[in-house]
Amino acid sequence: MIVLRIMSIYGLWLVALIYGSSVGSDQLLLVATTDHLRYYNVSDPNDRGTSIPVINISNAVAVGYDPTEKRIYWSDVREHTISRAYVTGTADQQVLFSNVTTADGLTLDVYNRMLYWTDTNSDTVEQSTMDGRSRKTLISRNLDQPRAIVLDVDDRMIYWTDWGSPSRIERARLDGTDRKQIVTKELVTPNAMVLDLDFRLMYWADAGLDRIEVAKMDGSSRRILLNENGIHPFALVINGDYLYWSDWSKMAILKQDRFHKSKDKDVISSMPRYTGLKAIMLKSGKSGRVLNIIPDILLAGGDNQIREIYLDIDNDLGKPISSLSGVRLPLSIDFDVNKDEIYWTELQTKSIRKARRGGSDEQALITDKIEYPSGLAVSHETNELFWADRNLALIEKINLLTLSRTTILNNDLISPSDIALDSRYRHVYWTDFGKNTIERAFYDGQGRQKILYDLAAPSAIVLDIAKRLLYWGDFNSAILYKANMDGRERVQLRADVRVEDLALLGKFLYWSELEKNYIGRLNRHTRQEYSVLASETERFMGLGIIKYGKISFTDVSPVIGPVAGGTNITIRGHNFLRVVGVKIGDRLKCVIKQMNSSSIIATTSAVSQTAAGKQYLISIKFTGDVLQSTGYHFTYKPDPTVVLLYPLTTLKRGGTILTVKGNYLDSVAAPVLKLTRLQQSVNINTDIVIKETRTTRFGNCDVVNRTQLACITPSFDEIDTSVNAPGTGVKRLARDTRALSEQVNMFINQVSRIESITRDSHVIVKRELLTREIEIIYTGLRLDGVSKYINLSKNIETKNFSRINFINPPHFSNSRRNEPLVFSSKQKIAIEGEGVDKLAVDNYIVDIGLGRCEGISITSNKLFCLPPQKEPSRSVDNERHKHPIVVHIGRNIAENVGDLDYPFSSDLYLGLGCGAVLLVVLIIIIVIIVARRKSSKKTTRRRAGADQWRHRQEDDNGQIPNVDEIHLPPMKFED
Repeated sequence: MIVLRIMSIYGLWLVALIYGSSVGSDQLLLVATTDHLRYYNVSDPNDRGTSIPVINISNAVAVGYDPTEKRIYWSDVREHTISRAYVTGTADQQVLFSNVTTADGLTLDVYNRMLYWTDTNSDTVEQSTMDGRSRKTLISRNLDQPRAIVLDVDDRMIYWTDWGSPSRIERARLDGTDRKQIVTKELVTPNAMVLDLDFRLMYWADAGLDRIEVAKMDGSSRRILLNENGIHPFALVINGDYLYWSDWSKMAILKQDRFHKSKDKDVISSMPRYTGLKAIMLKSGKSGRVLNIIPDILLAGGDNQIREIYLDIDNDLGKPISSLSGVRLPLSIDFDVNKDEIYWTELQTKSIRKARRGGSDEQALITDKIEYPSGLAVSHETNELFWADRNLALIEKINLLTLSRTTILNNDLISPSDIALDSRYRHVYWTDFGKNTIERAFYDGQGRQKILYDLAAPSAIVLDIAKRLLYWGDFNSAILYKANMDGRERVQLRADVRVEDLALLGKFLYWSELEKNYIGRLNRHTRQEYSVLASETERFMGLGIIKYGKISFTDVSPVIGPVAGGTNITIRGHNFLRVVGVKIGDRLKCVIKQMNSSSIIATTSAVSQTAAGKQYLISIKFTGDVLQSTGYHFTYKPDPTVVLLYPLTTLKRGGTILTVKGNYLDSVAAPVLKLTRLQQSVNINTDIVIKETRTTRFGNCDVVNRTQLACITPSFDEIDTSVNAPGTGVKRLARDTRALSEQVNMFINQVSRIESITRDSHVIVKRELLTREIEIIYTGLRLDGVSKYINLSKNIETKNFSRINFINPPHFSNSRRNEPLVFSSKQKIAIEGEGVDKLAVDNYIVDIGLGRCEGISITSNKLFCLPPQKEPSRSVDNERHKHPIVVHIGRNIAENVGDLDYPFSSDLYLGLGCGAVLLVVLIIIIVIIVARRKSSKKTTRRRAGADQWRHRQEDDNGQIPNVDEIHLPPMKFED
């Protein structure tokens, strides 16, 4: 332990972690005094510190640092403020809050641009954006002097200490929900706290017990790190392997190697009288991994822990998932990439357990009717978990959604030891240590088939589904094999290895060997590149692979928004796991509202007006400082302006269109209409509000163009919830009503009148007895992050159209229900009604059966429209050629006003015409064919007669005689 001697320390405070480290980057300690700030280079023992020229500091206590904007945040308990300034000086120094009482703890969420602090005097945990907007009290109940506060960005949790009565350490989600006490015993004054997110550890200092302790982040595995005589720790910070703390007894800053791996080094030989400390990095440099894909990770189960080994780092034994408390003998491990969950079998506790990758939400999944869970595999496609029980000689599965458990195989098994899943054909493969076989069956246990037999106690198995290869280890022969997934072409890969478990990733095959305490790796294609990850103290058992895959982006929308921010952008793609932030450009952070493995919804932050028209690249930040560009750009546009809203009427059932006029309205991604209905009952005599109902409804708006929105009014037909009016009005009402009779109380919710008759003068005097009803509908617009128009009545330029009125809906006559309108080509139909022009014409839609009536025009008592010129398709309920006329008033009201009759369908005319044409054509064709046939027959007969005449006239020599020599008989004619 080294001591950094200080002349006098009044209230040294350390908060938050270092934000990054690399060779060549300077690590700095930020120190706060009662009246100024200073930072020191911890790598330079001769550094005397650099003062930060900020002003108006009276008693700075808690400090924070934002590496994105290079700003320092601090609380001043004497001035009751929280302020910020750039590390370069007083320019743009800003007081964020001037009404905090005693902000003893402060921390920053730099990814989501949020500020959290504790107030010891008001006993609250509060939150705001880092620019001081949207202040909110997260927790106010059951707090008694909350002190230190820290942030877990991985699991989105806040941790804080409370040194009240009783003293405790608690945690909750970032919205204040899911609150839980994690350390409650042997605490006196836990006044400092710091988290190690890599090893999932939390450290805290107890000034009452004069010691520093460490535990897992769920409060388990608690132990004392430092408990020496004469120390009085007050504040903590972690910088790499070292833990720094301020000590009131020694009047110094001390440094201790928290892993006890190396000797301490002096960092700062001496320091003046400063009272706050923080580890930061002010100079640029790489911060962790910046990759295009999330690194692949090997999960390795040891005696009492599961390690994460990053496969892109040579000879890295990784780090244990320290938050896991239920790990004893993990024989088999698998990872569900869709849910970001680890599953493992426990031999000692005879159970199957699961937890989030970071170690949170750990729970036992299977605890009963299980003896020796030796093999385990997760099906991402079917949401099922399979396992083999060596002692019970069966293979089972459980549906992870319904938790229904099924035994799929329980006969002809001796000692099933490991399983693997073929997601392509839905096959489960297993090794049987007792039968010396490898078999397979479908996920339901049907179609069982023996793949390999006469083996030597096959222990572990793994599949290459893409190349249809099977790998396994024979325990007795100590040989590692591969074969085709149908059992053919068996090949020996390596000898002298007694495989406990197998894992496959890329070209490498990994195996654990329990007896020799190592993890082996082999290039399975070349059978070379053999290497070993060994441990002197730990036995390795189950292996698993975390492979998130390549991060890809398919769509980002919208890609424009106002400079006021508040635009919800949706990023779609794959492998969005372990996301901790969304960036627009280099500095602008988005607040993540919702996310899963394939989509992220994040809200843009506000920027200055000078950013209008500029494009910024959208990127995602993952755990481990993995930064990935989406390839999409976001463009900020000028904030929208509103100059007009009309008409100032709507229906109580809503559904009508309100038009909004203005400029840059197309910069808003999700415009929303807000209507607030205020109903009041007011005492006539005293003007006191005795009852008030306030109901707010929202309606969607469509962007028509840059200058116009079309908004649909919401319905107010539901039963409203009444609330009593606040303030003295309720008290005065109580005094008034005590003097009223029971009869008057019966009319308290309506305007009542009592007639008093003075008979002497024969004059009837009427006076208001009790109440009058007031109803006001206020308008507002939610235009992403533009708050100016949330209530239009609060702006002078929009006050004239900040209220609208309810009107009775128009009514259309139904008198012609039994006397339908008759269709006439190209003629509009007239529908009679009352108050038709109360609404604009675009609020009406008229349906004729399954068709639409077009060209709507209106007068005060009629609606005109042109019906479909072609008879619409007939529904099942329609009479032939009769189609119902339905008038839609807005989106929520429809009236059936009669029928339209198509007595002579245009289809019939068309059919008759076409039929007549076809008939004429057919007749002509028949006539032509008959005429041609007759002509052909005449020609044939003429030719035949001529030939016959020629034969009769031939002489004996075959010569035709001369015509002059032919003597024809005389011709006879009959009268």
